[in-house]
Amino acid sequence: MSRFLLVFCLSILMLSNAIAKNVQVNITEGLPDDITSNIKSYLGDLPTSELSRISFLHSAKDNTIKALQALGYYQSHVELNIDKEQKNDIWKVDLDIVLNPPTKINNIELKIINDASNDDVFTRFSNNIPIKKNDILNHGTYEKLKADLMAIGLERGYFDGKFDVAKIAITPENLANISLAYNSGARYTFGDVSFINNTVNQNVIDKLIPFESGDNYQLSQLQTLQNNLERTQYFSNIVIVPQKNAELLSNNHVVPIQVSLEKAKRHYFDVGLGYATDTKFRISAGWKTPLVNKYGHRQETRIKYSKVNPTGKFTYSIPINNSLSDVIQFKLLLENDDYGDLTSNYWSSRISKKTTTNNLNTEAYIRFLHEEWELNSLEDTADYFLLGYSWSHTERVGSLIDPIEGFSQFYNIEGTHTAISSKTSFLKFNAHWRNITTLAPRHRLVTRAELGYTYIGDSVGDLNIRDLSPSLRFFTGGDQSIRGFNYQSVGPVQTTIVDNTSNELVVGGTRLIVGSIEYQYYFTDNIRGAIFFDAGSSFNQNKITKNYAIGPGIHYISPIGAIKLDVGYSISEESPSWRIHLNLGAEL
Repeated sequence: MSRFLLVFCLSILMLSNAIAKNVQVNITEGLPDDITSNIKSYLGDLPTSELSRISFLHSAKDNTIKALQALGYYQSHVELNIDKEQKNDIWKVDLDIVLNPPTKINNIELKIINDASNDDVFTRFSNNIPIKKNDILNHGTYEKLKADLMAIGLERGYFDGKFDVAKIAITPENLANISLAYNSGARYTFGDVSFINNTVNQNVIDKLIPFESGDNYQLSQLQTLQNNLERTQYFSNIVIVPQKNAELLSNNHVVPIQVSLEKAKRHYFDVGLGYATDTKFRISAGWKTPLVNKYGHRQETRIKYSKVNPTGKFTYSIPINNSLSDVIQFKLLLENDDYGDLTSNYWSSRISKKTTTNNLNTEAYIRFLHEEWELNSLEDTADYFLLGYSWSHTERVGSLIDPIEGFSQFYNIEGTHTAISSKTSFLKFNAHWRNITTLAPRHRLVTRAELGYTYIGDSVGDLNIRDLSPSLRFFTGGDQSIRGFNYQSVGPVQTTIVDNTSNELVVGGTRLIVGSIEYQYYFTDNIRGAIFFDAGSSFNQNKITKNYAIGPGIHYISPIGAIKLDVGYSISEESPSWRIHLNLGAEL
């Protein structure tokens, strides 16, 4: 065994000597870091054999000069000194370099020839090239300019693009004149799109194509097509291939597109657990069918259970003009909830037309609402046929989970009349806004506001609001309203007398106003602290009761959203107490 170890160690020693470097290179000290780094890059790996050492030394000076010229130092002086009298057969090589003044750009001429000369993208690029007069000549920047022009050409369908002229001329005065002439050739157009293994109605798929045959070729349009197909969740794998072989391209500069598809799973199931102060612990289960039939119908069923707010929702969507942006939806919602001191059970069915364009969503709908509620052992019920319309828009900069800047707005209006078998006539408006601003690195400000107004019959008195079911009234308090107060616990009260005992019970109002301002400081990229001030009220007519709360918070930015632990303290109650709020989700 010991003999084996001895042989093994000797083998390793011999191998280490075999790969040992036999040249030591010293570069003049005090040179800029980018120059030293470029010289080392051009020299390459140090030699490890006698033959490679001869080759290395033979080309060392020329490679050093090329490295200097690449950064614009054409007038530099390089001297190579070799000392062979070193221990362990390691030769010492000194590179003595005198930079001298660098070569500067005297003139740059860029010409765009053929079809691309009328292309706005090339025009903007030509007007903002990264090389300017009096810049130090840098071959890396020059080559990148050429590569960017070729890349833009390929992205925009100039597949025959080439440089008729591409040269740098150095004058005796150590100035550089750059001449470039990019000849784009003809611009290609999209041909027909063919689909392989498509199991969906072709009319549905065709509506996802963002271009028509004969449109100018753009790679971004193919990326949009890819995104559209992925968003449908109809397919598990999508491969888009422009048919750019010579035979097809010679056909009037037309590029046919071939799309290969693989069918996705028919059903998806998920189970989740969560907690929020407002709803307590909850469990949810979902069942989604992205493709019910070949016409692109989809369904989603979700059940959420918590002691405070159990819900069940079924949604069935039918694509119309565009399977992504225009759908007819049928919704059924069952929910149990506490609104102030009211306990409500209701179910709602809705048919709507939803339109989604970029970050804009609109929905026009008709819904039927049946609600039963209880107030101090007194039960009531109501039916409504409601007409409504909602509009929302979100803009953000940065990630979806934790944007740097952002603004979201939502508006909803709905109403009904007793003439269409509703319990009461009313018109309800609700709007909310949220804004995120980064004041400075690590410093962020989040503000939000909400307004609500309900017009009932000829007045908005307390008598009329009793005919309005709890889910149609306004309440405040909770994680997404005024922290420091219980969930939907703040609003107008109604006095009831039971067993000769008078009680004031929160029953909600016809008006709503809520505002919040929160300062956030990032201790790390994933952990931030917060200080907030919330204010608001739910009220009837001018009977407004002001409610305020302040408090600190600590937030952790997780991969699925911000986990926010806030502690609210009411400063408008006579006997306030601290209240913990825990929530998970994106802020926009």
